[in-house]
Amino acid sequence: MGKFKLQSFSNLIESLASFPEKINSAIVHKEKHNNYKQQQQQQQQQQLVEACQSKENETQKQKKAQDELELLYKRRADPVYVLPIEIINSIFLLLPQEVLIICIQVSKSWREQILLACADVWRNIIIQDNKQDKQLACVTSYMGVHVKHMIINTTSEKVRFKYLKNIKNGHFNRIQSLKITSKYYL
Repeated sequence: MGKFKLQSFSNLIESLASFPEKINSAIVHKEKHNNYKQQQQQQQQQQLVEACQSKENETQKQKKAQDELELLYKRRADPVYVLPIEIINSIFLLLPQEVLIICIQVSKSWREQILLACADVWRNIIIQDNKQDKQLACVTSYMGVHVKHMIINTTSEKVRFKYLKNIKNGHFNRIQSLKITSKYYL
């Protein structure tokens, strides 16, 4: 039994002697495992960030594509966008003033085109007792710069006063002739 004790004691000493190496090996293994886990977490985080950025870029691209499609649709469907300004101007010149006032209300692009770009349409205007002429008074600051000849033929003092006030305020700065009449005075 003494020999067995001595041999187990020597095995114990050998085991204790190799213990720091085993501890170091376990520590190195644990560090490698932690580094591996940390790298995996960083990769997952990076993938999430890239996915979010990709989704944001995709959303922006979709929005831009949708805006471009809407603009293309408007241009294709709206003759004001498609036809040259000279043709649009010629078409609007053929329309009576009452219809032009209705056309102004179609859309923003039509209003801008008719009021700003079609100067010839507004060279001669006649103001009478109707609903459209009251609506026309609201846009005199835009079309007034094109008016050269104006006839105010209304019984409404309010409408007459509004147009005279607009003339005084300089909205009709190119006016060459002005005729004011009233149906009751004729």
